[in-house]
Amino acid sequence: VSSSYAFLDFPGGATSAAALGLFNTHSSTGGFGYQYRLTRHFTLGSRYLFQNFHYDVAGRDDTHSMFLTALWQMGPYVLVSIFGGPSFSRTGGPLTILSGNAGASENILSTGTVGKWGPGTGASLTLRSDQTVLRLTVQRLVDDGGGLLTTVVNAYEGALLRRRLAYGWDLLLMASNGRSVALQGFLGRGALDTQSAEVALEHSLFENLNMHFEYDFVRQRANQYVPFAADVEDNRYTVGILYRIGSHKLTGRFTSPPSD
Repeated sequence: VSSSYAFLDFPGGATSAAALGLFNTHSSTGGFGYQYRLTRHFTLGSRYLFQNFHYDVAGRDDTHSMFLTALWQMGPYVLVSIFGGPSFSRTGGPLTILSGNAGASENILSTGTVGKWGPGTGASLTLRSDQTVLRLTVQRLVDDGGGLLTTVVNAYEGALLRRRLAYGWDLLLMASNGRSVALQGFLGRGALDTQSAEVALEHSLFENLNMHFEYDFVRQRANQYVPFAADVEDNRYTVGILYRIGSHKLTGRFTSPPSD
């Protein structure tokens, strides 16, 4: 069982964000699943996921997804994870309808609801050795549009390589490609294409304390139906100290208080 809540609010409130073509977004997610281990190396399961996205100006969208999942330990160094199933999205928001009265100075604002079926699917392949971890991931899921769009279908491909170097250093390489397409658009469906790359070095100072150096590059392109969304190319450098809170084991034996 899992649940989460997230929000994205731009400065100036809903009216200011709408004037810039942006969407204040509040999202709630909940789900539950069941897994059954058929053999030592193969596990089957199912998962239900509910997503609610609320936009100040553009109404709310609900998505119900039902997935079958499989986890296969193909060997001591190979792990495959797969999920897939149908998703049903109900999108609803205000529609501007031109008034039929030629003398009217205002348009009519009404609410429209559209239902849409689509597949949700994904897979990952993990290859592991004593010094290296390589993970390849692909997925297609419904998600929010990050403030530039309302609810979208996001297709993602990514690769991660982590390599243990000498003297306690770790090298991390990541690359990804994503395309987000709005579920609905009255004049045309907005789309965002994003590519990113990351190079990072980490060095362990103490058991739970790491020094982190990172470089990120992000490239984003939007089509003509994304208002005020300029093309972006961003370079970012990060230096940080990462502290990981360790787990605490409970020791000793519980004893009940003595009775009178």
